[in-house]
Formats: sequence, structure tokens, C-alpha cells
Amino acid sequence: MESRECIRDDISAINALFDGGMPIASKNLLFAVVEDYRDERDRLYQVGIRYLVEVLLPKIKGRGKVETSSDIRLQLFGNEIDMSWDEWILYFRGTNIEIFEDKQGGRNKAITQKQLNEMSLDDFYASKTGLFYSPNGFFEGVQPGKKRRRTQNNVKYINAFFIDLDGAGTEELKAVQRRVIAEATLEPTFVVETKNGFHVIWLLEDGYDAQSGVRWKNIQKGLIRSFRSDAACSDVSRLLRMPNSWHCKDLWKGGEAFKVRVVHQSNVRYRMDDFHMFEKKEKRIMPKFEPQAGKLVSPPIATLTVGNRHAAMKEEAARTYALLGTSVELAPQARQAMKDWYRLSCIELKPNWEKEVDDYCDWLELNQFN
Repeated sequence: MESRECIRDDISAINALFDGGMPIASKNLLFAVVEDYRDERDRLYQVGIRYLVEVLLPKIKGRGKVETSSDIRLQLFGNEIDMSWDEWILYFRGTNIEIFEDKQGGRNKAITQKQLNEMSLDDFYASKTGLFYSPNGFFEGVQPGKKRRRTQNNVKYINAFFIDLDGAGTEELKAVQRRVIAEATLEPTFVVETKNGFHVIWLLEDGYDAQSGVRWKNIQKGLIRSFRSDAACSDVSRLLRMPNSWHCKDLWKGGEAFKVRVVHQSNVRYRMDDFHMFEKKEKRIMPKFEPQAGKLVSPPIATLTVGNRHAAMKEEAARTYALLGTSVELAPQARQAMKDWYRLSCIELKPNWEKEVDDYCDWLELNQFN
């Protein structure tokens, strides 16, 4: 049977179960369909899976608590999604477009959309130049005393939250990052693959402006902490590499360029309130370990590299044990939870990693439980 007919039959069967009052059975068949088509990578497959995730699954969620499988989300990564520069820019009101010579100390300048339309992808390759855009937008004029339009005080539109997952120079490390993104609580609107990782972007509904800047930065920093991503993205005027452009740094060294590309797109837009879990709350004076005393909460899986493993482990262990309060009986479970978290989060485990976790848990228990 042709792929198109298979997709149609599967969608009909899933819809029939749903319309027949069996949403959970419909959901289970949806997951099975994804598993059956796991090895296919044609555009028809992508369209079919996107229908299941974006159209059918939200319907099922309306009938009860059903979570989107991270395995399904993971299926949406891989193939490049064709998108012109003009199409991309439409999502980011007031964006500032800049070009940089892709080397240390390289020259840069801002260009207009009209100037960009007069250039081609080959032009950037020939000049070893990177193309960038700002996710947030700016007023047209340059402020007095400033040389450029793109400044924090000239922000007009808050368009998106975004993180830069960097430090993944191999396919194995990128696979870890894909899994982290697929398991995110809020599905990204876009995922852009770069040479050493991914840009993850959550578009906001229209209507946010500079007055939302303080709250934006608070939430943005929370996202960066949660994903342990590039801290430089806490800047509201940050630039990111444009999809369908070249990362040319290696060209200057006689190597190959990498084409930046969109690998995931959804139709979802968010309100800032949807990101409340990443928002740092005001400190309140309260009795130690209350009101959450006696609860074991395992930390979310992270992406830990050689430079941040130890500090991240201490931070998460301290938080996990703090929630136990005086419940010493939960200490063994907390210790095992920390070992599981550390083992799954580390891209590369050091030989004595388990002893390192045990030693710090010993210290916490000695101080907390005497």
C-alpha cells in the first residue's frame, strides 16, 4: 500500500476511536502509528505526524489528562523545513538584521530587509560571512548618542523567549540535546539546528512591548538556568543566526561551512503567564523547609558538560534534600534520585562520579539530620 493511503487509513482509524468515545484507545493507536513509521523520513510522513501531534492530540487532551509523548516530539526533528528569509522575519516584528565576518574581530554591519533581498546564500559563503537577526524588535530610529538601532533601551516588541544550547560538536551530543528539547514542558515554536547545538524558540502572542522587559528577563534567566544554556541569551537585544544561512567560522581555517536550518516548527504561541514555572519568585521569610517539608522531588534531566557537572550536582542535591525537611527516612531515596539524575544528565561520566555524589549526599545528611 502507498504511504499516502497508509497515513489516511491510520488517521481514519484514530479519529473513529476518538469519535466513538474512546480517547485513550485513540491516543494509544496514535503512539503505535508513530512507532510503525519511525524509519520513514519523507515529507508525507512529517505531515502525517504533525497532524497527529498538532490536531488530533489536542482534541484528546480535551477529554482528559493526556500528555504528549517525548518520543512523538522527537519524530519531528531531523528534516530541514524550507523557509525563506522573508518568511522567517515575518515571525519577529521589528527585527534587526546584521551580517558579521565569521571570525574573531570580524567586521559587522546592520542591513535592511531590502538589502538582504538583494543578496544570496552563495554571497555569504563567498565572503565567509554570517547572517543574524534579533528575535525581539526595535524602534526604527537610533537613540541620541547611540551608533546603532539595536540597543536594550530601544526595544519596541518582545516577540519570543529563546535559548542557545551550545557545546554539542558531535552527533552523539546533539542527540542528547534533541531529547532534552523533546522533553521540554512547553513545546517550542521553532527549533533551529546550528553547528554546535540548537536554538530553541517559543513565540509569544502579539502585544508584548518594552514594558514587559523586566518580566521577560526574569523568565528568560529561568529558562537559561533550567536548560543550562548560554547565559548571554539573557540580553533582550541578543542576535541569533538566521536559518538558511552559513556558519562560516571553519571556512576561515580551511574547513567546511555548516548550514543553519529549521528542524522543528509548530503553530503554538504563548503568553508570558505560560512560563510562570521559570519565573523567579520574590523571597519570603518562612520557617525552614516549610511548607513543602517531607516531599521528595527529583530534579529534571539536564545537559551537563565537563565544565558544569560538579556545580550543577551540588545545586540540585541541595535543593532535593532541602525539600525533605526532617524526613530522614526519605534520605536513601533522595540519594538514589540524585545518582539517577547525574547519570542521565552527564554527557560524559567521570570514573568516580558515584563516589562524588555519595560524598556530597553524606555531607548534606550530616548537616541536615545530625
